[in-house]
Amino acid sequence: MNPSSARPYSVAHACTVGGVADLTARPYEPSDAAAVAALMNTIDEAGGGRAGFAVEEIGAMLSSAVAHFPTDTRLTFAPDGTLVAAGVVPTPPPGGFRVDLFVGGVHPDWRGQSLGRAVLGWQYERATQIHAATAPQAQWQAETCVVTGEPTAARLFARLDFAPVRYSFDMLASTTATSGATLPAGRGAAGAWPARSWPR
Repeated sequence: MNPSSARPYSVAHACTVGGVADLTARPYEPSDAAAVAALMNTIDEAGGGRAGFAVEEIGAMLSSAVAHFPTDTRLTFAPDGTLVAAGVVPTPPPGGFRVDLFVGGVHPDWRGQSLGRAVLGWQYERATQIHAATAPQAQWQAETCVVTGEPTAARLFARLDFAPVRYSFDMLASTTATSGATLPAGRGAAGAWPARSWPR
């Protein structure tokens, strides 16, 4: 990929995003992992989910999946320095077809000002540029996700032509109280699976 195919944001600059003035946008830097993890956890908790993002996970995920931070990430900060929105566009591996746009979003306190539309619109536009630069003959699809208790994000995705496709869901079980169920004869339990590799 030619990183120069998009405008780099290597220097923080004042901007108006989604009609909100006095914001500052710049690319992600490794030192931002804690702020991005906190934003993602806040978004999930506001939708009824749990805070499941660890700082180390965000840092490792972005370092391995994003080809060029200056063009493929965008963080938006309030005047007081609070991270209020983030957008990340990973590059699929050779032969890949899916662009996961789930790292990003808008802090719940800053919703209703078109920031989400601006972030997701930028992510989609950048994904289109990466596709054209790296695999124009391949059929790609953009994917994102939403916590079921967050209808505003679902409405935004639907307005931008994302269709709901449920191919998985989370299941929880207590580690202190079990049903007493046993494995069928001839089956056994093994150690934990290795950590999920990225990209998926």
